[in-house]
Amino acid sequence: MPQRKFTIPSRRGEPLSALVDLPVDGAPTAFALLAHCFTCTKNYKGLYHLSRALTAEGIGVLRFDFAGLGESGGAFADTSLLSNVEDLVAAADFLGERFEAPKLLVGHSLGGQAVLMAAPAIPSAAAVVTIAAPADPRQVLRHLGPARETIAARGEAAVSISGRTFTLRRKFLDDLQGVDPAAVLAALQRPLLVLHSPRDEVVPIDNALDLFQAASDHHRLVGALRPLFPARWLSTGASKGGMTSVYHRVLFPRDVDATLAYVAPQTYGRSDPRYARFIEQRGDPACREAIHAFQRALVRERAAITARFVDDAAAFGEAFTLIPVDRAFEYAMLESSFAFWQYGDASLCPLVPAPEASADELYAFLDALYGGVAFFYADSSSTFFAPYYYQSATELGGPAYPQAHLLDLFGGPIRDLPQDYPPLDVAKPWNPLAMPLVQLALLFRGERVMFVYGENDPWSAGAFVPCGRECPMYVVPGGNHGSRLTLLPEAQQAEAVETLARWMGVTPPAAAPAAVRAALSAAAPDFDGDALLVRRPGR
Repeated sequence: MPQRKFTIPSRRGEPLSALVDLPVDGAPTAFALLAHCFTCTKNYKGLYHLSRALTAEGIGVLRFDFAGLGESGGAFADTSLLSNVEDLVAAADFLGERFEAPKLLVGHSLGGQAVLMAAPAIPSAAAVVTIAAPADPRQVLRHLGPARETIAARGEAAVSISGRTFTLRRKFLDDLQGVDPAAVLAALQRPLLVLHSPRDEVVPIDNALDLFQAASDHHRLVGALRPLFPARWLSTGASKGGMTSVYHRVLFPRDVDATLAYVAPQTYGRSDPRYARFIEQRGDPACREAIHAFQRALVRERAAITARFVDDAAAFGEAFTLIPVDRAFEYAMLESSFAFWQYGDASLCPLVPAPEASADELYAFLDALYGGVAFFYADSSSTFFAPYYYQSATELGGPAYPQAHLLDLFGGPIRDLPQDYPPLDVAKPWNPLAMPLVQLALLFRGERVMFVYGENDPWSAGAFVPCGRECPMYVVPGGNHGSRLTLLPEAQQAEAVETLARWMGVTPPAAAPAAVRAALSAAAPDFDGDALLVRRPGR
């Protein structure tokens, strides 16, 4: 490929060594700007091969050395992530003056973060690609070891990276710690392609997953539809949909004007004990004891009920190859108290089978709680829910279930954790910061977010702590996981409708509460439309 060498002046005055690679045949159809990794250069083999591939497709490429590296001037110790961003903008300006402004930005490793941050300052960039980029540039700090403390204390330190020694100064640390990854993605406003190897040991594959998920579908949908619907927008959702609406609002606070989140939990840990405590406070003592006795009776009839699991699953053409049937029985039995209150209420208490009930009677009640218990733990359902299980095992967390009354039957606690569910044989590293950071972001940045929970819904144990700027919370008395505005007392319902109308810049309906309730019912999420999605306990 034809190649031309240039020197680009950085905004700080250092000369940046650059190469422009051109297609063999004809003029370039567009130009790409490539950014190398933390301590690499423009001659890094991966960038060279990428440039060859792009020029073969008729795309011109500019690759250059960041200041302090390769053939560029300046001292590496004086550089930082923000100086790399400045160098990228200078390189883009040079391309625009001498050839054509870049349409594509590509960054490798920390260079991937640099192109994400530089994109808003490069108007010509129509798309961005990251290769093995960290989701949060602050993760680089983990590779510094003891040198990090030395830099903080003395202002600089020598660091060994890939067998080479570099000097890093406090500004490098300060720049990394000052980056808000969510804000970077919110400002991107461009198509993003994330490339990552599952074998990457320096920047693990979960960084690509986090980065991709953060650039959420909601954001792209809003961006695509807002030009067609320029009025105010309200996002809403129930259960997992409610959680997603809150995450979207936190990550992209300017996308919509208001959010209404129904029964959306915020869980801390893979076995959050708040849920077990909450369940043990539902109903009166007699009802709680009846549920305990029912669960112990299920264990007594374990063989017969497990056989029913197999038979009922077979009737649907299902089997238990992902979750063994013995484990499926234990999960269903343990989670039955959660299922009881998730979509039931105190009116079910007299219907709980007596301890001496037959296996058929016990199974019939368990089956009714789940709307088909065997199917919910069989292979098709387990496969369907696998993405959610993975999220629960890595970021979202899951509930703990009451089991003190069962310990003598099992010789200890029953293990029921999201990482034990499909997908199997996949690494599921737990991120303990994900949910706390969402809550903190909501507290300090959230506004115009309304929450609706049910008094007896187990998921209410994980209710969000609302933000301080117009974030009202309503609780439906006696409500379960189907709680919504239409089930609130009339005074609260009218107040909520008036608040939503004000947020959306419309006039609230001047009608009787019954008419308001009917209008809201027509617009409320369909909690009963897909039992597979909403009725599974603990999910």
